Amino acid sequence: MKRTLIALALVGAVTAAPAFAADTDNGFYATAGVNVLNPNAHELSTETRPVVGIGYAFDRNWAVELNTPLQAYRERVAVDGYGRVASFRARPTELSGLYHFDGLSDTWSPYVGLGYAWTRTTDESGRGALAGVPVSLDNANGPLARVGIDWNFDRNWFARADATYLDLDTHARVAGLRSNELAGNSWQYGVALGYRF
Repeated sequence: MKRTLIALALVGAVTAAPAFAADTDNGFYATAGVNVLNPNAHELSTETRPVVGIGYAFDRNWAVELNTPLQAYRERVAVDGYGRVASFRARPTELSGLYHFDGLSDTWSPYVGLGYAWTRTTDESGRGALAGVPVSLDNANGPLARVGIDWNFDRNWFARADATYLDLDTHARVAGLRSNELAGNSWQYGVALGYRF
């Protein structure tokens, strides 16, 4: 009788293993890394900041993720012939849905994503030719597209590299005069370390 119970327990453990592995495909995860924000407009500077994120995987393919830098990017605006004319801080918060391609490798998991970014702008000030002139920027919001790849060390730990295109629009006010819509489109490149809970 004892041997029978042990045999049944071993059979149960073996048959339950795939179900346990499937359960690990969904759940929360967190990431921490570094992003480089590279605006398309040559008037804006390229900046690097630490970034953190939290996500939820619904299954092996679909996930939703929220990311934000720990510090705002410090942008400097330069105009040909005038040098630096303004500066401001920008902190984008990004919400995106991700699709991981299946069946390629257990170690490498490429993905694509679409989402939306909300960018809070603060500390605007005029410099150089605009020193002392009131300068302000509206918050810059817009859609985003992302492509990346995860390198899975084991069931929990992974590393990530990605590139995100931010299609952001805003308006500026100089001495109270509102500008036409300004494009703040940017490429963002990042690397991060992640952990699945």
